[in-house]
Amino acid sequence: MPSRPIEVHPDDPTRRGRAADLAWWLLVLTATLLLVALFVGWILVWAASDRGPREVMLSLGSVAFTLVLVVLGLLLGRLRSERRLREAEARFLTGASHNLRTPLAGILAAASTLAREGVAEEDKRALVATVRREARLLALRVDNLIETGRIDIERASGGKEPADLARIVRESVLAVQDRIEGRGGVVHCEICPRSQILADERMVRLVVENLLDNAVRFSTEAPRIDVELADREGRSVLSVRDQGAGFDPATRQNPGRGIVRPGPRGGLGLGLALCARIARDHGGRLFLESDGPGKGAIARLELPSLGEA
Repeated sequence: MPSRPIEVHPDDPTRRGRAADLAWWLLVLTATLLLVALFVGWILVWAASDRGPREVMLSLGSVAFTLVLVVLGLLLGRLRSERRLREAEARFLTGASHNLRTPLAGILAAASTLAREGVAEEDKRALVATVRREARLLALRVDNLIETGRIDIERASGGKEPADLARIVRESVLAVQDRIEGRGGVVHCEICPRSQILADERMVRLVVENLLDNAVRFSTEAPRIDVELADREGRSVLSVRDQGAGFDPATRQNPGRGIVRPGPRGGLGLGLALCARIARDHGGRLFLESDGPGKGAIARLELPSLGEA
């Protein structure tokens, strides 16, 4: 039975931290104002009543004790939120270091071999191609980190212009084709002639490159990647299918927080959360689908066609 697609939601630890800060201070302010209001109210009641001061002070003490318990509860919630934020940051740093180390290791290994004497010309050309390929991959991973921070400061809602998604996909496939064929794999494309969208082309290109990168990264030694782009009911739909590690759809976790896929190239898929944020900022959505571990995965990007954005 085909699995149900999981929508990728942006996972933004920084934003969640800011929201927790705001909620915390609002609760503290509310509790303080409530405490002041209650004290003033009870003083007025005391002044207007015939009850003794001891009874009124006991009432005031009960109210104050209750408020202290409330504030302590809020503090505990705040500490739990901070712990979750630290865990999210640790996951992010772990994924970032893993993503950067992989292409760096390839570049260093190729450079070390090139530095040796007596390397055949054919081997030199192959090693240079490896350096170029891994350098492009490293540039993509660095772009992920840079754009994650940039979107926090400057939302991608501006700077959109008409763009041809079909051209972007074709160029992105060409950029990764050497990497696929270098591992004995093949990429099969079914791309419509044109697919006009309103977009920040650089950001959308980053999404396409990330989806292709994940497909190659989590594939077997000889990857087979199927890329399809079509216009459906006013939306441009890009599907990238791999035959690799896949994932367990029963987890139903948010892939924006990182699906850990098995295999020697397993990892967190750091770019997924960024892709989901860019898709959302363009009025689109990102989905992942898999029938289970070892059965491959499909990433599907849906963006409004021009005129529907």
